[in-house]
Amino acid sequence: MNRLTIAGAVGALALTATPLTTHAATTSQSISGVHYLYAEVGDCPDGISVFKVSGSSLTLVQNIAVGCEDGGFFGAHHLRRTTKTTTGPACLFLANDGNAGVGAGVHSLAINGSTGALSLVSSVAGGSYPTDLLVLGRELVETDPPSSPSSPMEFNSYAIHNDCSLSLLQSSAMVGEVISIAALSGSEFVAPIYPGSIGTYKLNKLTGAITLVSAASAQVSGLDSAAVQIAQTASGQVVNVFTGQASSGPPQVEAAQMSATGSVLPFKGSPVLDGDASAKDGVGVLVSGSTLFQLNNTSSQLAWYQMTAGTPGSPGSVRYGGDIGVSGTPTEMVNLGSVLFVVGNVAIDACQIGPSGVSSCVAATNPFGGGPSALAIL
Repeated sequence: MNRLTIAGAVGALALTATPLTTHAATTSQSISGVHYLYAEVGDCPDGISVFKVSGSSLTLVQNIAVGCEDGGFFGAHHLRRTTKTTTGPACLFLANDGNAGVGAGVHSLAINGSTGALSLVSSVAGGSYPTDLLVLGRELVETDPPSSPSSPMEFNSYAIHNDCSLSLLQSSAMVGEVISIAALSGSEFVAPIYPGSIGTYKLNKLTGAITLVSAASAQVSGLDSAAVQIAQTASGQVVNVFTGQASSGPPQVEAAQMSATGSVLPFKGSPVLDGDASAKDGVGVLVSGSTLFQLNNTSSQLAWYQMTAGTPGSPGSVRYGGDIGVSGTPTEMVNLGSVLFVVGNVAIDACQIGPSGVSSCVAATNPFGGGPSALAIL
């Protein structure tokens, strides 16, 4: 049995070894090449753990303290990264909403190209509640949901400099509540607008202004997360948008093909309900190949849905696949090939993706002993 070993320690930290594949897995989850996994603590004070992912091992590289987080919104991506340029390092950005809004900010960290280790470059104030981040070329977009019913929703845009530092371009006030955003192409992105519409937005890369291009009615309410698939088919490119739902009962996912004007054509079978009656509180969606994933926070589950991409003008289909238990209360996931990493309040799980869904999930000990809330991978 191949094992996911967590080697190394910082200070008095003691880390344990956990199998990367289980008896139920039929193939190794060994990963080609060297990658780095970044996990946020999600506490106050906040911090990030850095792991080296190589072969079938996950090795702790660094724990770095940065920022302050008092909880956050379902569906948010607190960590985003860029790739290395010819003149500067790869960058990692962390959004913090502070403690009751105090100490909120967006932090910039440079990634060491040889070790994956982080060094803090700068911090900017951000909005009242910096929540989700999205990299669009050399610009960073931050969502700032209303801190109270009377407060406006804002997007903040930043220029990303070669040393990873940020400078504010513009704050753009919006109507409604946006938490999670996902890139479409170029300077456009999509977002669920709470409680029940899907908006397309455009970033002006010269001024940093963000404008709402279009809004389409969603099939379900309580939207809190988004994912985008851009697929090439024999008859042309399709852009598919997926949204998740926070609900006290089994959550739904919505799948739709998006046109160039922002209108949406629902997939056959959409919306689709989680088939496990105990599932609740969907907190994020992710698409990989022909599989759509949703995390169920308080029921400690990873759900998956099988789908087809469709063709231009003819939407695909989506159906429920299954659920599998994960550690603690999961908050975010990233995938690396056939491995899906899931982070929660007690562990980072490594889940194996197969043709019919998820075959196994195994836990690795959380090095902070707290509750990571975000992941990024390089």
